[in-house]
Order: sequence, then C-alpha cells, then structure tokens
Amino acid sequence: MLIKFIVTIIVLTALSQIIYGQSDEKKKTEEKPLILMAVSPAKEKENPEAVKHRNNGIIFGVNLENDKAIAEFNKAIEIDPNFADAYSRRGAAYSNKSDYDRAIKDFNKAIELDPKHEVALLNRASVYMLKENYKSAIADFSRLIVLFPKSVLYYSLRADVYDKNGSKKLAAADRQTVKKLRAAEKQ
Repeated sequence: MLIKFIVTIIVLTALSQIIYGQSDEKKKTEEKPLILMAVSPAKEKENPEAVKHRNNGIIFGVNLENDKAIAEFNKAIEIDPNFADAYSRRGAAYSNKSDYDRAIKDFNKAIELDPKHEVALLNRASVYMLKENYKSAIADFSRLIVLFPKSVLYYSLRADVYDKNGSKKLAAADRQTVKKLRAAEKQ
C-alpha cells in the first residue's frame, strides 16, 4: 500500500514536470519506485559547469546508476555550494538507494537554500512516508499547500497521510477541499 502511494506521488510529480515543459524519463525497479529526474535548463544565476554536472547526474540517475549520479551531484555542489537543485537531486539518488537519512539531509539543505523548492518538499514528504514519519510528511504537504493553495494533488496526498496518522476528520476536510477545487476547475 505504501509503495502504491509513493508511485502515485512520483507519477504526479512527472505530470507536473510535463506541465511545466520539462522532459522526463523514468525507470522502475521491482523493489521500489524511483524519484523522477528531469533535465532542466540552467537558470540565470546557476553556474554553467555546476549545471553540466547536475545534468550528468540526472542522466546517471535515470539509468539507475545512483553512485555515479551522486558523484556528479557532488561535483556540482563542490562548484556551487548553494545549488539547491543539486542537493535535491542528490537526495533523490540517495532515496533510490534506500539511504533515507542522507536523502532527508539533502532535501533539508535544498529547502534551506530555496524554501519554495517544490520537488525537494514533495520528495522529502515521500521519504518521510517511507519512514512512517507521518507528522513530518503532513508538515511538508502543508507547506506545499501554502505555496500552491489550489493544488488538488497536495490536499489529496495530505488527506491520505492524515488517514494513516489516524486523523480522520482532517482527512475528510482535505477531501472536501479537493471536491471544491475540482468543482471550481470545471467552471
């Protein structure tokens, strides 16, 4: 059941990346889902050399070569210690290796550097779910809802976590919000 939940998060992350015009690639293992890694163009303030290593890491990650991916993300971080996306993606690679504590540490750093880093918040919430740390997962989904108050996805995911946490009334409230948001989308 938990794996199904994480797969849903990953699929929805891919859809959001497609909506924002990013390409995406995904491979699955029989054991657990992978966090998607999409190559994204360099932003204005990003160091081109660091971006090159980040993108190389993404390619290794897509090919399930997590150790090589981590090495590339390390190079990107050495070049630019404030490169939030490199930390986020290295966290994803650690997560794919089931090294959840390192993954959370990297997601934390990415969020520290960029408090609105949507993918880092979503991926950290996913790892907290894997660790059955529902309180922290709820906190991350709540932050995402503050950032994206019309997101059906984040209300739905938080409702699922509330259910797992035994907070049935809060889950019901989030599901009611989902219904209202969907109705508003149809108008």
